[in-house]
Amino acid sequence: MKRKSQGARLTVEVNVNFVEAGTAFPIPGGGTFIVTPPLDGDYFIARVVLHKDQAVQIFPKFMTIGCGFAIEEGSWNTNLPLAWNTDELVDHIWKNRKYEEITKEMVAEAVDLLKAWRRGVDPDFAGQEARMRE
Repeated sequence: MKRKSQGARLTVEVNVNFVEAGTAFPIPGGGTFIVTPPLDGDYFIARVVLHKDQAVQIFPKFMTIGCGFAIEEGSWNTNLPLAWNTDELVDHIWKNRKYEEITKEMVAEAVDLLKAWRRGVDPDFAGQEARMRE
């Protein structure tokens, strides 16, 4: 997908008050039981607001960092790892965009901004992206 600026400046907002929910529990005798975190509009590490109350956000999920829309009215729990290919990630979460004013180009730009931010705070993220491309 070709990226073009929409005129509005998109920015990454970091949730400085974020606390990761306990989602991994030891199983007596060995192993770990993992549950879905509380995925809602307030459970995010960082986000890019696109229009009104809708944002693309990233959050811990199943030992990775998930990426999806803050408000998922059309299809709950529609997200993919942030390290996933941007265009495929956008196509996967698109049904939850909520507002017609939100374009695929805006969502792709938001995902790319979040990836760039993540690369800046997590030196291992570039390797995760490379493994997703294999």
